[in-house]
Amino acid sequence: TLLTARDITTRHNVYLDATKQFSFHGQHSLKFGYAINRQANDVATDYTNGRFLINWGDTYNRGSVTNRTGTYGYYTWEDGVRLNSIVSGKNQGFYIQDGWRVTNRVTVNVGIRFENEFLPPYKAVSGGVKVSNPIVFGWGDKIAPRLGVAWDLFGDGKWKLSGGYASVFDVMKFNLARGSFGGEFWVTHVYELNDPNVTALGIKTPGALGKEILSYDNRTLAINSKGILEGDGSVDPNVKPYQQREYHANLDHQLTSQIIASVRYTHKQLVNTIDDIGILDKDDNEIYLIGNPGGGLTRDPKSIYANKTPNGKEFLVPQATRRYDGLEFSTRGRIGHLQLNAAYTYSRLWGNYAGLANSDENGRSNPNNDRSFDLPYYYFDSTGSQKNVYGRLATDRPHTLKLFLGYDLKSRYGTTFFGINQNAWSGTPLSTSVIYQSAPTYPFGRGDLGRTPVLTQTDFQVTHEFALGEKARLRLEANAINILNQATVTNRQQQLNRNGAITEGQLPVSAFFSGYKVSDFVNASNSVPVGNPGCAGAKPTSGVCTLGAKISPFYNRPTLYQAPREIRLGVRITF
Repeated sequence: TLLTARDITTRHNVYLDATKQFSFHGQHSLKFGYAINRQANDVATDYTNGRFLINWGDTYNRGSVTNRTGTYGYYTWEDGVRLNSIVSGKNQGFYIQDGWRVTNRVTVNVGIRFENEFLPPYKAVSGGVKVSNPIVFGWGDKIAPRLGVAWDLFGDGKWKLSGGYASVFDVMKFNLARGSFGGEFWVTHVYELNDPNVTALGIKTPGALGKEILSYDNRTLAINSKGILEGDGSVDPNVKPYQQREYHANLDHQLTSQIIASVRYTHKQLVNTIDDIGILDKDDNEIYLIGNPGGGLTRDPKSIYANKTPNGKEFLVPQATRRYDGLEFSTRGRIGHLQLNAAYTYSRLWGNYAGLANSDENGRSNPNNDRSFDLPYYYFDSTGSQKNVYGRLATDRPHTLKLFLGYDLKSRYGTTFFGINQNAWSGTPLSTSVIYQSAPTYPFGRGDLGRTPVLTQTDFQVTHEFALGEKARLRLEANAINILNQATVTNRQQQLNRNGAITEGQLPVSAFFSGYKVSDFVNASNSVPVGNPGCAGAKPTSGVCTLGAKISPFYNRPTLYQAPREIRLGVRITF
């Protein structure tokens, strides 16, 4: 049982803004602003009797440990996750922006924003030494310029061309501090399962059922005499903040007095992200650097995080890449009692980095320390090309269509509104993943399993409002989501191996980068003939050897469907 005694997050925000309007070669609206945001987290959580995972009939593989098992399999005891901290962080921002109406037909908006923030450690003191703030960005580290221009092409207000540029910095999330700076910490102990009486296990008797195979620390916190993190979990001294650049261009045309048609192009490109970048040490513990994948120490020849592939052409830690391009055509407005809003978008989302909410892990929300970049094999396939794997990312939908129609009907009994919302989206890419050592890889590249089916959904809304005397109104509402009760598949199982992993003992790193056949290591029978490279480190029986990475029976089968029909009824009284 994981007991959360408390997990309290508090926020205090102050915003100050001022505007000055004046004339100087046109009309100006000059704005200034300052904000300070303080966030705090008070948390205490732990497993009350330890966490035990029983793996019946399975063999254990990790790093150089291959095919270890007991009479009935193996089990693990995790003495955590333990959290017991009170921390707070602070973010400050200052901006200046000018809305300059150069002429009656041209308006320019130009601005710049500065930020200052720090991310606290979840362990205030280590070995009697006060721990410094692991990540600090000063006023000169997050400078975000913005520019926008709007042009009335013919001076009649019917054609408008506009565009803009922005450099956007993200605010650091406490999730990184909690996961990497002393908040979550636990050790995993692996045991042979030689006795089936699992009820004998407890926090005081973790080794009751078998001999310990190995143990490894999932979170260490090494602090030097100055209170600065070093070694595992240290922060790249040249770390840069999360940054994205955006460009857009719009062409709007007023078709009638109440209908506008638009074309919009948008480009977004990741500049830097922050993540925990991992490698394995000599004891097969994952050790991490908090930094920018593709920058800092991952490009320093003296750093253990800057190694290259055996052919010396690619870095093991690639540049985090995420690019979005979208072209949207839309129409919005009214025709009498009818409201219309329609849009079609053609787009591409491409790269190797899924983002802070990791769609490569089904939307796992552990920003800055998910499985991305955890081991240097994540971004290489099985071909032996030794090239980083890029492709359409898991939330890429090339075609999206959105249509909303609304109609209001007025009578002496009040106003009735009918609304229908129709959406249609392309399916999303699906990619086979295989666990090598302890991190997922894409042996066949991205998108080898095709896409999920086209997803369509129809929602319907009806409301009726009438007066209750002079000062009150009654409103009845009905909202049907997915009214047709469609059940399209939205995800399929993409991990090929059911459990375990392809170990270095079975597939040495040199062989991994030379190219390998996935079925030699993961297959339905869980065995291959003796002499096959997959037998490395395994004991042969009857001419075959056991691998410990059996194919999943759910591989490429549906795991998630469109949410079922949902009808919400409501009553509102306003006065």
